[in-house]
Amino acid sequence: MIVRQVVLISLLLTMVANWIYARQYSPYSSGPNANRTIKVEELKKRFTSEKLRQELEAREQVVREISQDEEINVTSQHDAADSTSKKRPLWRKSKNSLGHVKSLEGVASDSLYRALKEQDGSRYGILAIYGDDTRKEPYNETDPNLGSDAEKVVSLLPKSDLRDNFDGTYTILVSKTLGQTRTFCSDEKFTDQPAVAYCTGFAVSESIIATAGHCLDTSNYRDFVFVYGYRMINVAQPNLTIDSQDVCEPEDIIGTRNDNDQLYDYALVKVKRKIPAGRIASIRTNGKIQDGQAVHVIGDPCGLPIKIAVGAHVRDNSPENYFTANLDTYGGNSGSPVFNSNTHVVEGILIRGERDFVLVDGCYKSLVCPTNGCSGEFVARTSQFLTLLLQLH
Repeated sequence: MIVRQVVLISLLLTMVANWIYARQYSPYSSGPNANRTIKVEELKKRFTSEKLRQELEAREQVVREISQDEEINVTSQHDAADSTSKKRPLWRKSKNSLGHVKSLEGVASDSLYRALKEQDGSRYGILAIYGDDTRKEPYNETDPNLGSDAEKVVSLLPKSDLRDNFDGTYTILVSKTLGQTRTFCSDEKFTDQPAVAYCTGFAVSESIIATAGHCLDTSNYRDFVFVYGYRMINVAQPNLTIDSQDVCEPEDIIGTRNDNDQLYDYALVKVKRKIPAGRIASIRTNGKIQDGQAVHVIGDPCGLPIKIAVGAHVRDNSPENYFTANLDTYGGNSGSPVFNSNTHVVEGILIRGERDFVLVDGCYKSLVCPTNGCSGEFVARTSQFLTLLLQLH
């Protein structure tokens, strides 16, 4: 009886502490600090887009920590004797450690979002979108060169998501759409499409496919297959029936490297099926891309069917092993070929970039950076694996 009372009192105190903290510090509260009204125009004048973005990200972190603490508290209730020691009361956290801009305390998140949206012509959402979101479906592409580039891109899918129909075709099994992976805001694109792909790749010879080293290595390559044709047929219908000739099963890892310090990140995968010449990409074999060169990327953002994203350019071309560009990419684009928009040769492999989504007033949005803002997306140069590839031929 006494133990039960202790548990109930402890739970009640924690709930009160969480409520007080949320009232004071949550960006979604109506507490004592939430009564300030600052017009969007004033926010735009007083704060840079970077400062507004940092504030919104800090507020997202508050919400995440509140959720995590609530989960811990619920778990600890099952162990009455040790319940108080396992909890981490929110009121013990330092407000300064959450990264809030003091002069923005109490300003509604919606006002911050609208101010950021109007600055630099950008929207608050994914940091890996720069300027306007240029992602589009291959069936909408009118440029034959871009259409040809898209034919050279292959999706990496878990083998468990592919069913053999024993009639020369496979079916891609869809367990969830993008919209079912989290709570997105109503204006988020592509949420009704399947989210199946794990990474992206492209053929560099009739038997070798290149992708990112953090996607495949010797420990997991047998669990995946490369699939051509995972794309939207029209606005409502994905192509989920794949000809057996368009499914390439990995046979071996020829070479792989994933070095976070020097940003080496590639894998060359030998597949069991011969790849037609029209699906083999041409890659840069000497020199390096020009400063400011226009580039585009094709791949599976968020596991979606193939998307084409154009309108980017090289931003930092100085590193030896990689370059950065303002490419519109998400998780799932790892391993995507980054094409030179003039020559259509592959300049490198998309390996990393900014975060994907942020929480804004209870739903997730893609964050769009100014065209020349944020850090850019990182592309491993083809020179990282070129010597190995040439040794094989």
